[in-house]
Amino acid sequence: MAKIKQVAELAGVSPATVSRVLTGTAGVRPASRERVLQAVAELDYRPNRLGRNLRQQNSETLGVVVSDIENPHFTQMVRAVEDAAYRRGFRVLLCNTDETPEKQRAYLHVLAAERVVGVILTPSDPADAAIGQLLDMAIPVIAFDRTVHDPRADAVVADNVDGSRRATEHLIDAGHERIGFIGGLSAIQTGADRLAGYEAAMRAHDLEPRAVNGGFRIEPA
Repeated sequence: MAKIKQVAELAGVSPATVSRVLTGTAGVRPASRERVLQAVAELDYRPNRLGRNLRQQNSETLGVVVSDIENPHFTQMVRAVEDAAYRRGFRVLLCNTDETPEKQRAYLHVLAAERVVGVILTPSDPADAAIGQLLDMAIPVIAFDRTVHDPRADAVVADNVDGSRRATEHLIDAGHERIGFIGGLSAIQTGADRLAGYEAAMRAHDLEPRAVNGGFRIEPA
């Protein structure tokens, strides 16, 4: 089993810096934090906090893992979660994965070690084994905006296929035929679902789909 010193050596930082990253303490440069998280994922490091957790079974901390904090959709979600958590006496530990499965895995290990009361996750990797490990520890996981493969996790999602299909049908009913689609990443569930709904509506009316996939931000679009 990897030790904190090995994580520090691989990341090129001190063990104290690794500890600050794992506990969510401020004052760590973003580049250093990134290297630590990569080292945690590469070494599959899991902090040993058994003693503290025995003393404090309920951390009153809720983990929120989003795929892109710069996406206004997720920014608003985090704000709503934080407001609701604060009113109920909970604090929020926010993690941003940048759509990177390795960062997601590292953060989920950190949240497991912290014994958070629950995790709200926008998955970058829906098949991540760390999700199942949280559920095995009786830590509830709620997938937001996208589903995960583990059937034990709840999910709060929109019907993106039907929504996109209905929007396309509306334009077709209005007499339009040359209808384009500018979507997000097709490798991401929400992007793929929206594209599927658009293409289904177009083909149902024998119209040629014209789709371009960019990202979930304005600049790529």
